Amino acid sequence: MRHTRRQFLQTSTFMAAALPLFGATSGDRLPIGFSTLGCPAWEWGKILDFAQANGFSAVELRGLMGSMDLPSRPEFAADRIAQSKKEIAAHGLRISCVSSSSEMHHKDPAKRAQQLADARKFIDLASALGAPNVRVFGNKI
Repeated sequence: MRHTRRQFLQTSTFMAAALPLFGATSGDRLPIGFSTLGCPAWEWGKILDFAQANGFSAVELRGLMGSMDLPSRPEFAADRIAQSKKEIAAHGLRISCVSSSSEMHHKDPAKRAQQLADARKFIDLASALGAPNVRVFGNKI
């Protein structure tokens, strides 16, 4: 059975309004997040503040300050990542996914090796942040 967008929103609104009846308090956050792809020019602090102020529980990291190469960002440098983790926790958030541009479909060994190396950087970043997921592209399988 397919629902229209309007039916989905009506049901979701009803469910959110009913949360207090099932033991959730107004301070609880819904288990939803947003992607930084939607705010490509925002600074790190603004992303965290927005997520907290709007009741999100998680953030998907896709880009930051116009850069898609998240592992090279200063916020995630070896000497700064512990502070970034503290900032995430202080805002009551978690990182749900670190999203890469790595393409896993290449058959050419050199291209595939380069893409795997890129993916490993994102996997290492996700591990350091405690993020359970890393997005890669399967594309032309």
